[in-house]
Amino acid sequence: MFGLKSHTDGVVYGVIFDISSESIGVSIIESKQIEKLPHVIFSHRVHIRITKQAQSTAEYTRQMREALFSASLIISRDGLEALALHNKHARVQKIFVTCSSPWSYTVSRNVQYEGEDDMRVTRGLIDDLVKSAESEITHQIQLDDEKSVQDFQIVERATVDVRINDYPIHNPVGLKGKSISLAHITGLMPTDIIKAVYEVQEKIFPDIEVRAHTFLLVLYCVLRDLFPKTDSLCIINITGETTEFGIVEGGTLVESLTVQSGTNTVMRSMMESQDRTAVEIASLFELLEAGSLTKTAEEEVQKSVNSFVRILEESMRKNFTTRRFPKTAFILAPNTLTRLLVKEMSPFIQTVIHDDQALLTFSADLLKEISYHDVPDPYLSIVARFFHKLHGCGEIENN
Repeated sequence: MFGLKSHTDGVVYGVIFDISSESIGVSIIESKQIEKLPHVIFSHRVHIRITKQAQSTAEYTRQMREALFSASLIISRDGLEALALHNKHARVQKIFVTCSSPWSYTVSRNVQYEGEDDMRVTRGLIDDLVKSAESEITHQIQLDDEKSVQDFQIVERATVDVRINDYPIHNPVGLKGKSISLAHITGLMPTDIIKAVYEVQEKIFPDIEVRAHTFLLVLYCVLRDLFPKTDSLCIINITGETTEFGIVEGGTLVESLTVQSGTNTVMRSMMESQDRTAVEIASLFELLEAGSLTKTAEEEVQKSVNSFVRILEESMRKNFTTRRFPKTAFILAPNTLTRLLVKEMSPFIQTVIHDDQALLTFSADLLKEISYHDVPDPYLSIVARFFHKLHGCGEIENN
C-alpha cells in the first residue's frame, strides 16, 4: 500500500475525495507530524439524487460522475479559497481517494510458510508469500462475474499483518522462525471511476500525486488503532445503496461481504408507501434523531428500518454460517439513523455472538479521537485520520 512521505517542514496538505455509494465527500486537511490529529480546513458532501426505483448500473455510474465533478468544482473554488485564508503559502501536495462499495471491493487472503528448522526471513520470502496471496485473490476475482462485468482494476495492495511463529511483527526482515504468515489485501475500483478521478486531477490539480484506497481498509486500520486490544471485530459499514461487512480475526481483516441494500432502501420503501419525496423522508430522519417525531410517524420509520435490517440478517446468516462471529461489532451509518439501526440490529447481533455486548458506534467521545473542530462528517474524519496517522498501515520496511 502506498505511504505518504512527510515533507521537510513536517506539514502535508491533502485533498480527500470520499466516494460513497450515495454521495461524494471532499475535504482539505493539514497534517502536521507533531499534532495528534489533522486539521480539517474545509469539508463538503454532494449527494446523489434518490429515486423511487433503483437506477441501472450505467445511470448510477453517470450520476456518481456528475456528483464527483460537482464536488471537484466546489473544492477548486471554496476549498482552495479556505486553504488560502488558512495559509497563503500552502499548496496541495497529495490527492487521497477512498471508495466504498459498490465502487470498491476489498479482498483478503492469508498465506503461510512453515519449515522444520528456523529460517531467516528475507525480502524475497516476503515477496513470494505476497505473490502467493495475490494469485489466490486474482483467482477469486476471475470467478466473480460481477467484478468481471464492471471491469474492476486493482488500485492498492496492502500487507496488513505479518507473523513469525504466530507473533505479530512489524518489520520481519532479518528475523528467524519456523513459520511465517502474512495477510494481504487487494483493493479494486471500477475503471470508469478511476478515469473520472484522473479527469478531476488533470483539470484541477495537475502533476499532484493521486492515491486510492478502499474505505473498508481505511476503516479497518483506524479501528485497529483506536481499539488495539480488540483483535476480533465485525465491521458493519452502512451507506446509502450498500452495506459492507468486514470480519477481523487475530487483528487482521480476513473477509468482506457486500450487500446491495442500504439506507436508501429504507427511504425508497417510505417514498413508495407514503408517497413522499426523498427530501421529506430525510427530514423525518432528522426529526427522529431529534426525538421530535409523532408516535405514528416514528412507527412508520421503524417499520421500514426493520425490513432493511431483516435483509442484513438474512445475508449474514447465509454468508457467515461457517465462521465464528466476533464478539465485538462496530457499526458506521448516517448520523440520523445510527441510533435506530443499532437498536434494531442489536438483538440479532447478540443472538449470533451469544453475548449481551452492545454494538459500538462513533459516539461523541470517540469522534474526538478522529476529528478536529467538530466536523459533522465521520466518514471524512476517518479518512483524514488515516491520511494523517496511519498511512503506513500495511507497509513492510525494506532492509
